[in-house]
Amino acid sequence: MEKTMNHVPHWVLVLFVALLVIGLRQSRTHVASRGRLLVMPLIMAALSLNALIRLFGADAWACLFWVGALVAPIVVRRRFSACVDAVYLEQERKFRIAGSWIPLGLMMAIFALRFAATMVAHMRLVEGGGVALGFALGFGVLSGAFVARSILIFGKAYGRRDSLSDMAGAIDAPRPFDH
Repeated sequence: MEKTMNHVPHWVLVLFVALLVIGLRQSRTHVASRGRLLVMPLIMAALSLNALIRLFGADAWACLFWVGALVAPIVVRRRFSACVDAVYLEQERKFRIAGSWIPLGLMMAIFALRFAATMVAHMRLVEGGGVALGFALGFGVLSGAFVARSILIFGKAYGRRDSLSDMAGAIDAPRPFDH
């Protein structure tokens, strides 16, 4: 194991620390812009899909499993609405979000899954499509949880039960310097 860890690039440790810092910041009540609420889940989803394709190829079944797993948390998000507390600050055009350990947990889980997938792929520990499908499910569910959390934040902040339209509308929403 020590020999394997010696081959891990230094940037992986830097990335781990950066994700840890970002996650720890989210454990405290903070203010975030619409853009930040939209960008973080999209980045995590894109990185997880990129990892899947780079490590296991553009397998149609793996990509289909990833999409299905991504959508699942979004579909059942209302069951977890108690885990999110947010208010939209009209004056600042930002969201005040109660601190949560969920983002840190999701980021660390995606990091660990990516690390494991890289080890499996490069060391050829396991061969076969089933491994790719398993990683696809993991990456998809974790990324979908990020997206679902952002949708819940939009919904709580705007005081609505369903906030997919709020999230979509936020993309075209006016920015502070558009006046």
